[in-house]
Amino acid sequence: MLPVAWVLVAAAAAAAATPLRAAFVNSVGMTMVPIPKGQYVMGYTAPLPLPSTLAEGMANRVFGDSDESPWQEVEVDDGLFAATTEVTNAQLEQGIPSHKQERCRLGFSCGDDEAAVFVSHADALDFAAWLSAKENRTYRLPYEAEWEYMARGGTTTYFWTGQELPASHQKNQAQSWYPGRDTPASVVVNLTVATASANPFGLHDVHGNVEEWCADWFAPYDGSAGPQPQRFRSTRGGSHSTELYFLRSASRAGALPADRSWYIGLRLVAAPSQASLARIDRAAAARGGAPPVRQHGAVAAAAVSARLGGPAPDASGDEPPGFARPLRYVMPVYAEKLPFTHHNHDPALVACPDGSVLATWFSTITEPGKESGIVTARLEPGAESWPRPSLHFSTPGRMDNAPDMFLNDDGVLVHVHGMSAAATWGNNALVRMTSPDCGRTWGEPAIVWPEHGLRNQPVNTAVRLPDGRWALPCDNTTTGSGGTALHFSSDGGLTWGNASKSNGQYILGIHGTVVLLRNGTLLAFGRGNDINGRMAQSVSADDGATWGYSASPFPGIHGGQRAVVQRLADGGIAFCGFANGGLDITTLCGSTINGTGLFCSVSDDEGASWPYRRLVSDDGMGTVMEQLDGAPFVMGRATAEGDGYTTARQGPDGTLHLISSRNHYRLSPEWLRSRPRCWGGK
Repeated sequence: MLPVAWVLVAAAAAAAATPLRAAFVNSVGMTMVPIPKGQYVMGYTAPLPLPSTLAEGMANRVFGDSDESPWQEVEVDDGLFAATTEVTNAQLEQGIPSHKQERCRLGFSCGDDEAAVFVSHADALDFAAWLSAKENRTYRLPYEAEWEYMARGGTTTYFWTGQELPASHQKNQAQSWYPGRDTPASVVVNLTVATASANPFGLHDVHGNVEEWCADWFAPYDGSAGPQPQRFRSTRGGSHSTELYFLRSASRAGALPADRSWYIGLRLVAAPSQASLARIDRAAAARGGAPPVRQHGAVAAAAVSARLGGPAPDASGDEPPGFARPLRYVMPVYAEKLPFTHHNHDPALVACPDGSVLATWFSTITEPGKESGIVTARLEPGAESWPRPSLHFSTPGRMDNAPDMFLNDDGVLVHVHGMSAAATWGNNALVRMTSPDCGRTWGEPAIVWPEHGLRNQPVNTAVRLPDGRWALPCDNTTTGSGGTALHFSSDGGLTWGNASKSNGQYILGIHGTVVLLRNGTLLAFGRGNDINGRMAQSVSADDGATWGYSASPFPGIHGGQRAVVQRLADGGIAFCGFANGGLDITTLCGSTINGTGLFCSVSDDEGASWPYRRLVSDDGMGTVMEQLDGAPFVMGRATAEGDGYTTARQGPDGTLHLISSRNHYRLSPEWLRSRPRCWGGK
C-alpha cells in the first residue's frame, strides 16, 4: 500500500486540476454530496445555567459542556464533499478485506449495509488512502470543525431536527453496561445506515448510529495544548447505546487511535486539496468568551464540625505513638473543568523510593458516567499537606476508572486502569502507562488488553509471583458480588493475559485483594458473597487456576467499602477493612470497645491467626472528619471512617501509607500491633 501522505498529495494535485462540482457515486458505492460554503458558530452557545446547588448542576450537566467552549466562528470553504452515510461493511471490506473477521463481534454490525465498527483510526486512514489511490481523488476523514458544520446543516439547535431528536433517529439511547449486565436482545441494535431521514445537507445518521472518527487530535477549543496533547483522536456524532445528550451536534468525544469498539465507525469526505479545511476564527472566542461555570466548594469544615458538635477536622490532639494525624489527600477542588468534580473514588497508591507518596484515583460526576477521568497527586517527603491534584488521563467522552500502580524491580512504575468503550465499567479495556521516575514523567499510553468487556476493572493490589510474573486482580462482574479474576504479566506489566479459566473459578467476591504467602499460596479477600456472615476468604495454590473458599475472621463489607491486604517488610500481613458495628477491640486496660468503621488487623503467622486488631483512629474523644464524597464521620475511641475504598503501601521508612477515598493515614507496624489507650481506667 502506498504511504498515506504520498497518496493524499498526489490525489490533491490531480483533483485540484478538475474541481468537483456535482454529487457523484464513487467506485465503492458511496454517494458523495457537495457541502455548501458557509459560516457557523462551533461549540456550545446556549447560556449555561448557574446552579444554586451541586446536585442541580449535575442534573443539568453543566460540567459536561466544558470541552465545547469557548464557542468560535468557523468558515468552511467551497469544494468539500461528504458521504451521505457512514462507511458500511461492504464498502470498507473492498479496501480492507481483513475487516470481515470483525463482523458480528458481540452481535454488532453483521450486514453489508450496516455501519462498519471495530475500526481503529489507522484502519480509517488506510481505507481513505486506498480509495484515494484507486480513484485518483483525495478522500480523508473530516476535521471536527467540518464535521459539526456538516451535521448541523445550517441549523443552530441541539440536533438538526430541533431541540429534540425524533424516535426514528434513536437506537437504544441509554447508558449501556453491555456486555457487563445488559442482554443482547435489548442492546444489540441494527446499525443499517440511512434508516432515518437526512439532514438539510443530505447526510444521514449524524446523530447516533455510530460515532465517526475525525482527522484531528482532540484538543481544547481555546488553543491550549492541555495536559495530554496528541493522545486522542476526535470522534463525533454519538452512537447507539448512549444517552441522547451525547448525540448533540456540538458534543465531542475522542479515543486512543488504536481503540476498536462497537461504538466507533467512520464517514469520508472528498476535497480538492487540504486547503479546504475549516478556518477557525480564534478572535471570536475573545469577543464572546467562555460561558461561566460556577465553582462548587467543599462543605466548610467548621460548618460540619458545628453540626456534629465536634472539633475541627484539622485540630491536632494527643496522638498515640506510630499514628500520624490523617491528611486529606483529595483536596476540595471542584474546579472549573472536568474531571475535578465532587465524586472522587477508587484510589491506587505507591510509596516511592525517594520518600514521596503518589496517589491516583478517578473523579467524576456520576460513578459510571462518560465524564470521568483519572487524576493524581503527590505528597512530597516531609510535607504535611497534599497539593491540588492534576489530570493524569481522561479519554474524552469515555469513562476511565479503577487505576492500580506498582513498582517493578528495575524501578519502573506501571500504571494500569480500565478504559470504557463509552460509559460504565461493564465494557472496559486495559490501558497501561509507565514512568521511569515514579510518576514525575510518563510515557505514552498503550492498550494492553484491547477486548472491551468484563474482567478488566483493576482492584488495587497487583502482586508479584515467585516466578517473576505480576498478577493483577480485576473484577469479574459489574454487580455487588460475584468474583475477582486475575490478569498475568510476565514482562513487568508491559503486556497482560487474561487468566479466566475454563472451570470458571475466581476469587470469591468483588474488589478482591490478594497477598502472596511464603509457601507460594495466594490468599485473597473479597466483597459480597459472605460466608456465615463473614467476609469470604479465597486460597489458591496454583496461581489462581483453582480456589478454595472459607469464612475469614473479618466482618463482611458493603457498597462504598473496599478492603486491602498488604505484606509488611517485617514479614507480617496487614489487613484493613470495615466493621459496620460489633467489632470487639481490647484496650490496654483489658476492657472491650465495641468498634465501628475502618480497622486494621495484623497476622504474623501467614494468615492462620489475626491477634492484633484496632480501629484506624487516634483513640481520642471525637474528631469530625470527612469521608467518601465529603460525608462527615467522627474519628474517636469507638468510631472510625465508615465508607471508602482503601489501598495501602509501605514506605522506605517502614510507614504503612493507608488511603481511603478521602484520607491518608500513616501508621507504623508497632502501632498496628498495639492496643488502644485507656480513658478513665477503661
